Amino acid sequence: MESVCMRNKKPEILSPAGDRERLEAALLYGADAVYLAGTRFGMRRAPANFTEDELREAAKACHAAGVKLYVTVNILPRNDEMDDLPAYLELLDDIGADAVIGSTYNVIPDLVKQGMELYYAEGPSIVKEIKKRGHKIFLDLKLHDIPNTVKKSMAVLSRLDVDMTNLHAAGTIRMMEGALEGLTRPDGTRPLLIAVTQLTSTD
Repeated sequence: MESVCMRNKKPEILSPAGDRERLEAALLYGADAVYLAGTRFGMRRAPANFTEDELREAAKACHAAGVKLYVTVNILPRNDEMDDLPAYLELLDDIGADAVIGSTYNVIPDLVKQGMELYYAEGPSIVKEIKKRGHKIFLDLKLHDIPNTVKKSMAVLSRLDVDMTNLHAAGTIRMMEGALEGLTRPDGTRPLLIAVTQLTSTD
C-alpha cells in the first residue's frame, strides 16, 4: 500500500561522504544530499573526515551542485567538549550546512526541554519565563493534526521564540510542509524543527 507521506513526493537520495573523493562521487552520481563529519564531534572515525577548511569547501561544492549538506554532530559530548561545541556549531552555520545530524538534543548548549504536561499546565508564560532566564527551549509537543491547524500552531510557537520544536512524522507531507511554513518568520529565520517517527512506548 502506498504511503500517504510518499505520494507524489520524490524520495531524497542521501549519500555518505567519508572524504573528498567520495563526496565528489556522490555529487557526480546524483545524490540529493550528503552527510559527512568533521574531525571533531562525529562518530565516523574510520573515514578521513573533513577539517574545518575542507568542510567549508565541501559546502561550496555541494551548494554549487544544488545538493544539501548535512554534518554529523552525533557524539555524546563530555564536559570538556561542551566548551568547544558552540563555536563548532557556529562554524557549521557560517559555512551554510543545511542540517546537523545529532544523537541528542543536548548538542545545543543551555537547551531546556519542556514537555506537554508543563506547557498545558502553565501555558506560554512558562516559555517566556525560561527564556527570560537565558535558556534555549525545546518545546516537545509532537504536533499531529490537519495541515492548516499544525501550520497555525507552529506560527504561534515561533512567535514565542522557542528554539526547537517537533511534530509526529505519521502526519502527511503536507502537514510537515505546513509546519515548516508556519514556523518561518518574516525575516526567514525559524526554530529548529524535528520529527518523531516512533514513540518510546504506547502504554
